[in-house]
Amino acid sequence: PSVKIGEENGVDIYYYSYRNKFVPADYKLTEEDKRAEQAGELIFSYGSSGVEVMTVSSVSWQKDGVHCSLMQLGGALSQEELVQMAREAINA
Repeated sequence: PSVKIGEENGVDIYYYSYRNKFVPADYKLTEEDKRAEQAGELIFSYGSSGVEVMTVSSVSWQKDGVHCSLMQLGGALSQEELVQMAREAINA
């Protein structure tokens, strides 16, 4: 679930991050995969050409009745960099 991590001009900013394992459509979960999924440590996405694990993170906010979000795959930006981008968008 998203966690409120800030506010900009009265607009709440939320952050969410998780580890995602992208797998082919015919991929069979291992026992370790099943344990990680059950524990909430991994979320699985099916349909990729190979197996890849990466961090997915996003910031979101609602302004003037419009829900907005910024999402990244792979974690190149820090949480604070994403929040700063949200702040800039809110003030634009």
